[in-house]
Amino acid sequence: MTDFAITDVQTAQAGGLEGTSAAGRLIDAFGPRIHWHAYNAATVGGTTNYDVIEDLEQDARLKLWQALDRFEGTTEGQFASFAEGVIKGAVGMSRQAGDSLVSRDTANRFERALRAANGDVYLAQMLASDPDVMGKHGLSTELALAARMAYQGVFYLDAPLPNQADTTVGDMREPKIGPVLVSEIGIPEDLIEPADITAAQNARERRETVPKVHSVLSMLSATQRLILQALTGIEPVAYYGTENDDALAEDHGLVRKQIKVNRSKAKSNFAAKWIATYGEWS
Repeated sequence: MTDFAITDVQTAQAGGLEGTSAAGRLIDAFGPRIHWHAYNAATVGGTTNYDVIEDLEQDARLKLWQALDRFEGTTEGQFASFAEGVIKGAVGMSRQAGDSLVSRDTANRFERALRAANGDVYLAQMLASDPDVMGKHGLSTELALAARMAYQGVFYLDAPLPNQADTTVGDMREPKIGPVLVSEIGIPEDLIEPADITAAQNARERRETVPKVHSVLSMLSATQRLILQALTGIEPVAYYGTENDDALAEDHGLVRKQIKVNRSKAKSNFAAKWIATYGEWS
């Protein structure tokens, strides 16, 4: 149960310094509900995009603050229902702003590649345009890039490759629910459902995928490794995609006319070495 008093709402609506403080207390009181909705909105097919959760939460907190003056009820229950609707609507609209960057069909195809990549968005971008993985459902390299950007959210178009330092696993002394820690789920313990546990397991697998990607890249030649890192912006190489081969050649001393051929070979070699090392795409 969210802990607040209807007098907090009335004080917030009255304005002034005390009203500002009361509004802040209200927003904080609904923090767990805001996080819960943001977490759910950022989870697709069991994979959670942690990059956008904070932005979704900020949008919801702002919308709830702006909506305080519209509340006309007189009880805590009425305000709780009002706030729930505002939060849910704000998170939904914010998430759709990212999804609308590409068509639903493109988003569905990217989500298929995302499952094959165990939740790693950068590997998914590569696989989405690989006919050996996607068959006739593959995307062009340009669409795969756009789909990755849309999935990560409007505010994370240039997000670097996530690594283990980006995700807090939490204190290992925390209680567990099933096979995962409460901190890995990211939801108040009394709100956790079975689907949340599954999502946390998928997120853990995603974190484990990143070192695998780097280990397979290390098996390639220096040139092929560099070209693949540049294709999707894998650290420590900046993002070049397929449209900036002139700059890639100049910046890294490559032969311009050989980049496209080496990129194709690198993708094939990466897939072959991945399968040989870790098995078929799941």
